[in-house]
Amino acid sequence: MISVIVPVYNKAPYIEKCLEDICNQTYRDLEIICINDGSTDGSGEIIKTFTKKDLRFRYVEQENQGVSAARNRGLELAKGEYISFIDCDDGLERDMYDFLLRLLKKHDADIAHCGYKKIHLDGSFTAVGNNDIQLVQNGEEALECLIGGKYFTGSLWTKLYKASLFKNMKFDEQLKINEDLYMNFKVFNRAQTIVFND
Repeated sequence: MISVIVPVYNKAPYIEKCLEDICNQTYRDLEIICINDGSTDGSGEIIKTFTKKDLRFRYVEQENQGVSAARNRGLELAKGEYISFIDCDDGLERDMYDFLLRLLKKHDADIAHCGYKKIHLDGSFTAVGNNDIQLVQNGEEALECLIGGKYFTGSLWTKLYKASLFKNMKFDEQLKINEDLYMNFKVFNRAQTIVFND
């Protein structure tokens, strides 16, 4: 099972599309953990409509503490063998989890990640990567690319992780920017094999 952790704070214009994309994944064995981090714009009500029609959803409300605290709460609740983090303004290709899980299993990897498309306000998009690059790396090699900004980014939402990487590890709730890069630095350090396909 994949635990999909979705931190939510005032993203009502985007969240329905994001949650639909998660629901419609070709890989079905998901638990979708939505942490409402004190939203005041009706985001929570939108999530509740999904919990009524799809039993894979778990909904938690907390006072606003920031995205790292919301993700930490999601990690505490997660029961899956694998972890994914998705932000409310992200979209997913229908086969994203199937694709990443196949990479994990094929290479006996701890982390699998992919390229992405940047969607513009007019609906057009720019592919980031899409050069048919596949890398099978050890932790040190992947860290070199991560720190150097080569091939891939430090974002969380392009990655599927073995849940065991997060044992006794939390997001730093004091960080306001680049908390995702810092967490990836820590989990890449724990990983034996990391596979990237853009």
